[in-house]
Amino acid sequence: MKKITAALIAIMLAAVTLLGAGCGSAKKEEAKTTAEAPKVIRIGAVPSTSYAPFWVAKDLGYLDEELKKVNYTYKLESFSIGSVVKDAFVSGNLDMGIMGEFAAIVGKANGVDYNIVANVTTNTEGRGLLIRADNPAKSIADLKGQRVAATKSSSHHLVFIDLIREAGMKLDDVQFIHMTDEDGVTALLRGDVAGVCVSDPILTRVAESGDGKIIGYGPGASMWVATGETVKNNPEAVKAVLAACQRADDYMNTHPKESAQIVLKYVKKLKPELAEQILGKYTMITELRPSDVEFMSNTAKEMYDIGVIPNKVDNAEFVITNFTKK
Repeated sequence: MKKITAALIAIMLAAVTLLGAGCGSAKKEEAKTTAEAPKVIRIGAVPSTSYAPFWVAKDLGYLDEELKKVNYTYKLESFSIGSVVKDAFVSGNLDMGIMGEFAAIVGKANGVDYNIVANVTTNTEGRGLLIRADNPAKSIADLKGQRVAATKSSSHHLVFIDLIREAGMKLDDVQFIHMTDEDGVTALLRGDVAGVCVSDPILTRVAESGDGKIIGYGPGASMWVATGETVKNNPEAVKAVLAACQRADDYMNTHPKESAQIVLKYVKKLKPELAEQILGKYTMITELRPSDVEFMSNTAKEMYDIGVIPNKVDNAEFVITNFTKK
């Protein structure tokens, strides 16, 4: 009897041990699964031709592929204009985003904690001054004393100022009128203003329609920004996003027609017949070159000098080139 009892006890103990081991294994597996759950990077962007490499990277799956390699996924917020992307950073709703150099500098000058980490596109003819097709003027100097529209305190405003200065004129030689892009074009075609400073796709659309012509251009750039916390704590996610965009750059440089068709899915106001032409104006480049850093520095200085931003921007602290160094 004692032998039987001892045997039963041994069997029960073994069962308990096995059960405990099974539970422990299950808990470890559960913990492992939880630990390996993908992190989420929150990205903000505008459906714009100047942000084209991002939309191509998204559409072709490059973004998913590169982020998956480092156990991340992404949540995308689409915005109407770059300044709204900036505001989303202020609200703490984004980790990374794309905006033009103007909006990025405005945010930084007002204390937003983010850094420029890469280019998206650069251009020398993506912004410009439009006049009516029947206007005989050949430069902004010929518009002396007339009204020219642009959105105040925007990159288009800077184009206006730069063209005035390049012509050797004073700012008050031309009457500046604050208007949104679409309102400015409407006013131009109606004859209420002599010129309007806008960017693509509006710039090329109006010129190609035969209603207007371009008499001056201004440079521009679209850039990736990432919060200070993201740069510090999630650098692998930043690198993955930029790797995806670099792949998109390579694709776009070798497949212009296919790229234009992809961009048309996202940029709704872009006319199909103009898509490839407009995209051809941009340099698709992720790397931050010394010339890009200098452009940002000069732009920030000009914005401070004319009173657009309240504080100077320390470019050395603002722009991080390590993420795109080859």
